[in-house]
Amino acid sequence: MCRDAAREAEDDLAEAMAYFQLGRAYHSLDDLTSSLSHYEEYLKKCKALDDKVGEGNASYALAGVHEAMGDKSKAVRCLEAYYEVAQTTGELQSQGEACTRLGVIYHGMGDDTNAVHYFEKAFEMTRSLGDQKSVAIARVNLGVARGHSKLSSFLRTVNTDMSSLLKWKSRRTPFEA
Repeated sequence: MCRDAAREAEDDLAEAMAYFQLGRAYHSLDDLTSSLSHYEEYLKKCKALDDKVGEGNASYALAGVHEAMGDKSKAVRCLEAYYEVAQTTGELQSQGEACTRLGVIYHGMGDDTNAVHYFEKAFEMTRSLGDQKSVAIARVNLGVARGHSKLSSFLRTVNTDMSSLLKWKSRRTPFEA
């Protein structure tokens, strides 16, 4: 096995990559427990090697496994770690990916405040990169999160305060309940 050969050759970087590849293989087979343990070993090796890009990749992969296992809080912690590493290395695309996934997770959990916060960050980062397709996706994510954050107050106004609703409608300004 590649991992064993790398260990015998005392090639820590190759051993770390073997753990990463094994984690990916187990994840693709839906063996999340094995995937998790291999990604955790990969993260340990990357930290020992002071490989920041590897740490980021490990954190991102671990977030995916935790999310698949239904542990959103651990997925959030891993994505926050990924974001911090991406900030350290100056990788704007990785920062945007982290913020987008954090926004998606928070939106799924019903935490509109954090969802909007992370989608706003993702939108700004994608705009600075200039990829129009990514900007359009980020804009939609942000719009959906903002709309969802105002939905309950809008529905409350519709159901209980028709005069405020009509005033808002005639002003054509953003809805504030």
